[in-house]
Amino acid sequence: SVVTQPIAETTKYFEILQFNFLSSSPALENRVQYPLYHQLLPSETSLNPPRVAFMRKLEWTHCVILYEDADVFQMVSQDLRRTLRDKGIEVHTFLVSAGDVFSNINDVLPEVESTQYRIIFGLFYEETGRKIVCQAFHLGMTPDKYVWNFVGWFQEKEWYLNTTNCTAANMRETVNGHFTFDFTQISNHSDRIIPTHKTIKQVEDEFLNLTDQVGFQNYDAYGIGRAVQ
Repeated sequence: SVVTQPIAETTKYFEILQFNFLSSSPALENRVQYPLYHQLLPSETSLNPPRVAFMRKLEWTHCVILYEDADVFQMVSQDLRRTLRDKGIEVHTFLVSAGDVFSNINDVLPEVESTQYRIIFGLFYEETGRKIVCQAFHLGMTPDKYVWNFVGWFQEKEWYLNTTNCTAANMRETVNGHFTFDFTQISNHSDRIIPTHKTIKQVEDEFLNLTDQVGFQNYDAYGIGRAVQ
């Protein structure tokens, strides 16, 4: 999103349509600011209802939102906080800065500890996440005491590795048993009717025929579903 938004702001001046299948920032839904931008991925805020349902299913009533200073995470955090409170769940929100010039991680995580809330939703990019997880290890904020929840679209499977102040074993210990939230690429309910008045299986078969049975990439199912409407 940090790359997509500046480009989307300029395309209107050149009358160029822009299609994107990777960015999920809710800021990009602003049709006045981004009139020629078309998003082929649901907004990150659409994952907030599952986050809230997850809390309610496990009967957890208190949580912390730890979010990075970026548009996508600020907007998702605000929406998540509002939705949680509407369901009677108490929430503390903390803004994290993890830049080379200024970082408040060493100050914020002790504040998180002081709330005595054990469920943490982490809304941040990989680089910031590594710094947070490493510092959490040094503070003893490990799975025997805390439940960490992250966004599910980090590019690297073990995104939390490659930090200078913690070993790989330290990082794995801290994130062991964590949960992530991401979009289902192809529904398991193949007989479900979508807005195009076709079943998911029919759309899948059509797509495979169009691509000579090559198969789906991560974003194709959603893109073809929107295209045939």
